Amino acid sequence: MKRAMVIGCCGAGKSTFSKALHAATQLELIHLDQHYWKPERRKLDNQYGQNQNMD
Repeated sequence: MKRAMVIGCCGAGKSTFSKALHAATQLELIHLDQHYWKPERRKLDNQYGQNQNMD
């Protein structure tokens, strides 16, 4: 196997499975979130409702 793409819904275990696959096969592991998203875009700020009481 030369390449594998792991896709799935949020919270499905893609990262956990990918790390195990990397350990078993030594395939290069690339997290596209880290590759695609710039550091300043990775963190939500309070204007989007994080840490706010929604009651």
